[in-house]
Amino acid sequence: MGRLVVITSGKGGAGKTSVTAGIGAALAARARRVLLVDACAGARCLDMYTGLAGEVLYDLGDVLTGRCTPSMAIHTVGSGLDLLAGPQRQEDFCDKGQIASLYQVLTQHYDFVLVDSPPGIGRGFELALSGAEEALVAVTPDEVCLRIAHDVAVKLTNLGVGNARMIINRFLPTLIWSGVLPNVDQMIDRTGLQLLGVVPEDGEIALSAAKGVLLRRGRAKLAFGRIAARLDGEEVPLANLKRL
Repeated sequence: MGRLVVITSGKGGAGKTSVTAGIGAALAARARRVLLVDACAGARCLDMYTGLAGEVLYDLGDVLTGRCTPSMAIHTVGSGLDLLAGPQRQEDFCDKGQIASLYQVLTQHYDFVLVDSPPGIGRGFELALSGAEEALVAVTPDEVCLRIAHDVAVKLTNLGVGNARMIINRFLPTLIWSGVLPNVDQMIDRTGLQLLGVVPEDGEIALSAAKGVLLRRGRAKLAFGRIAARLDGEEVPLANLKRL
C-alpha cells in the first residue's frame, strides 16, 4: 500500500502546485511510482505544470461520476510519474466517501499519491483530505501566509490528519536575514508545524511553468530532491540556508 500525501497551503500564491509537481518528479527520479492528483475543481493547473495541457480527455471528475475508469483518466507524465487531472466541475467533486474510496484504490498501485488541494480551508480542502493521514503545508515567509498556515494546522488536527509538516516555499535569504521577513524558527513557532524542507525563490519554476515542462534544473529542483529523500525515509540534513 502506497502513501497518500495531500499538499495544501490555506491560500493561493503559496506555490502548492509547483511544490506538488516538484516533489512528484523528484520521487519518480528515486525510482518511486508516483501519481499526481489535481483536486482543484474548476481551477486545475497541474496539467499545465506537467506539459499535458490540451491532452487531457478524462479527469478526476469523470472517474468519480463513473464516466470512465481510473486507468482511462490517468496520463503518463514521465518515467514513474503519472497525472490524474482535476475535475472541470465542482459538482463532480463533492462526495467524501467516493473520494476516500478512490484514494484507497490508487494507493494500491503507486508508492506515493500526491494530491494538490484547493486553496483555502473550506469544503474543497476537506474533500481533498478525505481519508488522508498525511499532509504537507506550503508556506511562504510572510505574515498573512503564516497566520493562515496556523489555521490550516489546527484544522488538519481536527480532521484527524496526524502527520502534517511544513515546506517553506519561495525562500528569500536576503530579506529573511535582514529581518524584513520572519526567519525559519519564527515560522515554525507561528504555524506549529514541523519543518520538512525549504525551497528557495527560483525563476526556473516560473520558466518551466510557462513552457509547460517539469522543472529540469536550478536550486529549487535540488531542494525538491532533498525533500523527496526525506519523505522517502532518508535522513538528509537541512541545506545551508544562507546559500540557498
